[in-house]
Amino acid sequence: MMRRTGWALVSAVFLIGSTACSTLPANPNPDVVQVQLAAPVDKVKAAVTEVLTNSGYTEVVWKDDSTLTTNYREETEGIQWMYKCCWGVIRNRVEATVTPNGDQTTDLRIQVMAEGKRTLWESFAPVQTPE
Repeated sequence: MMRRTGWALVSAVFLIGSTACSTLPANPNPDVVQVQLAAPVDKVKAAVTEVLTNSGYTEVVWKDDSTLTTNYREETEGIQWMYKCCWGVIRNRVEATVTPNGDQTTDLRIQVMAEGKRTLWESFAPVQTPE
């Protein structure tokens, strides 16, 4: 009897998770922030690298003198399999561009792109960036 109940619960979790447990709102446009900072380029680059590293991005790489990219960072916590199975998973990555605007001024553009999926069997697609 317990074995049947267990299988019924597991089946229900997978069935509900794959049909309508949650929806991820679509938003193919990334979040973008553009600012002008009163600091030299080197200090801005160091600060951006430190903030992203401390925020959980494990691969913060400057592709050239002005462009930074990161790997994907998943936004789920807690019981990982339950999030991925029923409530979905969202991951995001960052691209930043720094441009000198004089000796002591730097333009910074940060772009956050988020992708999500509702179940293990779906592909990642652009979604609204988590708050």
